[in-house]
Amino acid sequence: MKHAVIVKACLAALAALFVFSGAMAQTVPSYRTMTKKQQKARVQELRTMDVSMDALLDLTDDEVKALKKEYQYFRAKYMKKANTLLWVGIGGTVAGIATGIVGIGMKKPPVWIGGIALAGGGIYSIVQSSIYSGIATDLTNKGGQIIVTDGYALSFGVSAHSNAIDNSVYFGPSVKFNF
Repeated sequence: MKHAVIVKACLAALAALFVFSGAMAQTVPSYRTMTKKQQKARVQELRTMDVSMDALLDLTDDEVKALKKEYQYFRAKYMKKANTLLWVGIGGTVAGIATGIVGIGMKKPPVWIGGIALAGGGIYSIVQSSIYSGIATDLTNKGGQIIVTDGYALSFGVSAHSNAIDNSVYFGPSVKFNF
């Protein structure tokens, strides 16, 4: 009887944990926990999103920072896919061509046909790499338009400039404003 109560309490706690985590997942969506289909849809949305300064005025600072981070995350993800597919494609193409040449030299049609198929798969991987690289470039360009500021800085100092034409050096005060 005592064990049954403990088991029921553990099951109730586990059920409450799942309900609570489900409620948290619905209130705070995370791009890292999306399914692949949801991620593809989100990337398409990010690629077509207007990121001009006027469009971002409605967002809070935290939302703009989260959007910039999301652009960086998906850019890195698609760039990693593009690089992986590029190297797999290059390796597959080279191996396929080599296998095809060996198959022709051995006069074995299955070997050279397999080599041609492998080279074709390598070329397909290179094309896919190009597509993913284009997506990553789009995300980089869009994400680069978003300016995130953490504050303003004003500094004063002395600067030195040199002119290579007449080998002269100029000294003077400088004011630098970062935002």
